[in-house]
Amino acid sequence: MLQYLNLHIVQMGEAFYIFNWASIKGNSSIYWKRIIGNAQSKTVTIPTITVQPEHYKSDDTNISISDVYNKIVVQCDLEE
Repeated sequence: MLQYLNLHIVQMGEAFYIFNWASIKGNSSIYWKRIIGNAQSKTVTIPTITVQPEHYKSDDTNISISDVYNKIVVQCDLEE
């Protein structure tokens, strides 16, 4: 359902955040609105993580990607 709505989800600790990339692109923080429960909404600083070899080098590493779709639009003006 998230993919259909162009949304993504990330887990930070025990919390899950649903977002659209356009809403956080270029921002160093984002305001999260609580939709379930009584907890306060909050502003979170977005961490920048540089992937280092120790993150992926191992004999039990597994990386997966969901389906990726590309769209190419070509417009051509024909003349006689």
